[in-house]
Amino acid sequence: MKFKITTTGGDKLLLRVSDIKSLEKKKIEYAAVCELDTLDILFSKPYEFGTLENIGKTFMILKWIDGDNVEQATKKLTSAQQYAAGIKAGQLLRKIHTLPSKLTAEEWKQKNIKILTERSALYNACDYYKIEYYEEMMNFINKNMNYLNNRPLTFHHGDFQGRNIIISDDGDVGVIDFERTSSGDPFEEFNRMMIYTRRFSTEFSRGQINGYFGNEKIPEEFFPIVAFHSAMKLLTTIVFGVATKQRHIYAENEIAKQVLFEDYKGYTSFIPAWYKK
Repeated sequence: MKFKITTTGGDKLLLRVSDIKSLEKKKIEYAAVCELDTLDILFSKPYEFGTLENIGKTFMILKWIDGDNVEQATKKLTSAQQYAAGIKAGQLLRKIHTLPSKLTAEEWKQKNIKILTERSALYNACDYYKIEYYEEMMNFINKNMNYLNNRPLTFHHGDFQGRNIIISDDGDVGVIDFERTSSGDPFEEFNRMMIYTRRFSTEFSRGQINGYFGNEKIPEEFFPIVAFHSAMKLLTTIVFGVATKQRHIYAENEIAKQVLFEDYKGYTSFIPAWYKK
C-alpha cells in the first residue's frame, strides 16, 4: 500500500507499507535506495525504514516526487520536449550505472540461463495458450546467447521504464519504484524502454538512448544486445503469463508482434525502425 503524506512543515513524503513476510526483500530494496542516495539524481530518497510487528507490517518512508510519469506527461508535451526529457532520463540512468554490480559476470549469465530454461519448461508443459511468435523469438535468443558472455555489469534499477520515470512540471526527470533492483549488463536495462516506453513516446525513447551516451559514439554491440534482452524479457514474461493464466498475456503478445515485426523487421535489423527516423 502507498500513501502520500504532507508534513506540518509542508514536506511531501511517500509511505509504503508491506506485509512483514516480505521483510528481507524490503531490507534489500531500502539498502539499494540508500546506495542510490550517494548519487546526484532526482529519485525517491530514503528517510526511514522499520517494522510494525504488532500488526505484521513493514514500512518505508521516501521522498515524494511531484510530476507525471512518461505515459501521462508525454500526452501534454511537444515532440521536442519529449526528446529533451528522454535525454535527461538517459543521463540519469547513466549515473545509476556508475554503482557497482553485486554479481559476477558468470553469476549473471547463469541467472539468465536459469530463467530461460525454467520458463521454456513451463511453456512446453502448458497447453492453455500458444504464443504466436514463440519460435521466432526463441530462435533469435538461441542464436545470440553469446551476448551473455563476459559482459561488464553494474547496479540495475530493474524496471527503468515510462511508468517509473517522472517528468516534473519544470521539465526535470526523476525515477521511482525500486522493488526490482538487481545487477546486470547496463545495456540490458534498455529492454523495458524497447518494450514499454517506446509505446508511449518514441521521441522520449530516442532521447533516452542519446542522453545515455552523450557525446560518445554508441557502441556497435549496443543495439544487438538490447534486441536480445528485449526478446528475453518479452518471451519469459509471456511464458509466465501463459503458465499462470494471467490476462496480460494477450496484451504482451501484441507488444511482441510490434517489437518483432514493426521495430526489428523480423530481426533483419537490430536498430529499431523508430530510432532511424
